[in-house]
Amino acid sequence: MAEAIATAPILRDVEDFLAWAETRPERWQFVEGRLVMMAGASDPHDFLTVNTIALLREKLRGTPCRPHGPDRGVRIGRRNFYLPDASVSCRRADGSFASEPVLVVEVLSPATERDDRGVKWRNYQTLASLRHYLLLSQDEPLAELFTRGEEGWIYTRHEGLEATVPLAAMGIELPLSELYADIVFPQPEEGEDEAGPPAAAI
Repeated sequence: MAEAIATAPILRDVEDFLAWAETRPERWQFVEGRLVMMAGASDPHDFLTVNTIALLREKLRGTPCRPHGPDRGVRIGRRNFYLPDASVSCRRADGSFASEPVLVVEVLSPATERDDRGVKWRNYQTLASLRHYLLLSQDEPLAELFTRGEEGWIYTRHEGLEATVPLAAMGIELPLSELYADIVFPQPEEGEDEAGPPAAAI
């Protein structure tokens, strides 16, 4: 989702931010103390977000976990409050769903990719609950997955409509054919190699 950086006001922490954001008609994030306004999404971004939430709901039915949409915020420390495109949290012993995601999903765009791969990803890693961080391209069927392992984070790349994304922490898989259903991808410019470089997996 496209973003625009605000120049004012100066807010001290998440509590100040949340109180201020409640008075605003726009949707905002708080990134390392920066105010970042969420602009409207492109059609591919919107379709991909809706498909992801719907597929997660289907796959998680009957489990103690549930998906959330882009209005479910994730707080990290005193200076960060994010609105991921989708996330999953699991029920606590008291039956509540806390903002402690097991999965966070971000749909990449030119305006957000730097933060999604940079400062936001570094901060997401500090969440003890997080097991998977999923980045989805809106330009092609491509999913980049970071999975928390015993010795750190493991990166895998899943490309093409026949691929699936394994989310071991929840015991489910997400087929890219369903994530990218009804999405029309941009056509390559004349002279570009449609095949592109060979797919890689790490």
